Amino acid sequence: MKQTICNALSELKSLQDLLTESSSKYFGSKLSELVGVDTIPFVMYTNEGLLKRVGKDKSKDKETFMTSFFRIESINQDRYEAQVSLLRPLDIKGKDTLSMNDLIKLKKTNTFTTIDLSNIHGIQPLDVDYVKRKVIIEPKY
Repeated sequence: MKQTICNALSELKSLQDLLTESSSKYFGSKLSELVGVDTIPFVMYTNEGLLKRVGKDKSKDKETFMTSFFRIESINQDRYEAQVSLLRPLDIKGKDTLSMNDLIKLKKTNTFTTIDLSNIHGIQPLDVDYVKRKVIIEPKY
C-alpha cells in the first residue's frame, strides 16, 4: 500500500512540476499563467481519518493554525517519506477553518513537514481553484 501512495504522490508532483516547469518553443512557460497556480492541493487519509498538522504562519508573527491541506514538495521513495508544505485553510471571512463546507481559499505557507507514508492509506487531490480564490469579505479592524 505504501508503494502505491508513493507512486500516486510522485505522479501528483510530476503534474505540479509540469505547471511550473513546462515551456514550449513558441509560448514559453505560459501553462502556469493560463492555469493561474503552481500548486495542486491535496488531503491525506490515515486509519483515523484526515491527517492534520499544526503550522506557524511566519507572515503573521508565527501565528499557529491547523490544517489537513498540503502541497507536495519532494518524495523519498526509499524511505517512504514525503516533504510537504502546509496550506492554510480560510473561510469566506479570511478566518481559519477545517470544514470543507466553509473552505474558500488555501493559502501557501513556508511551513514544511515530513510525512511517513507508511501510515497513509489514501490521498485526494483538490480543485486548484482553492489556491487562486480571493477571500470575498475582508475582515474589519
